[in-house]
Amino acid sequence: NYHEVVPGWTDDPRALSKFFYPGSSEWYLARPYRIWDATVVLFGTNQSGEMQYIITANGYYYWGHLMLDEIFEMTRPTTWPGILRIMAEKGVEKVGIKKLKAVEISEDDVLVQHVPEGEDVFVPY
Repeated sequence: NYHEVVPGWTDDPRALSKFFYPGSSEWYLARPYRIWDATVVLFGTNQSGEMQYIITANGYYYWGHLMLDEIFEMTRPTTWPGILRIMAEKGVEKVGIKKLKAVEISEDDVLVQHVPEGEDVFVPY
């Protein structure tokens, strides 16, 4: 079981490290939204059954769900303490979000510059 920061959400590195690494499907999903260096800050817990995530990049916070091909900017509130407060008091659905518009990007912008290698890298089959 993962430590919950707010109900249904964890910041446990074991859960976060599986997503948004260079070359992952989430990493590719973020590219058309001009999110280049996303860092996962929260992920839905196993107990919640949710596949939601919150990432940060470029000084902004974004919400998404692994079953959706869209990413939303968190707009109310915009600070991390404020976002956590609303999530703890009312749930993530009460945080204001704005749907981001995807833009077409060149193939050079999409390609992975460095693919991590080593014995700890998980390769699905």
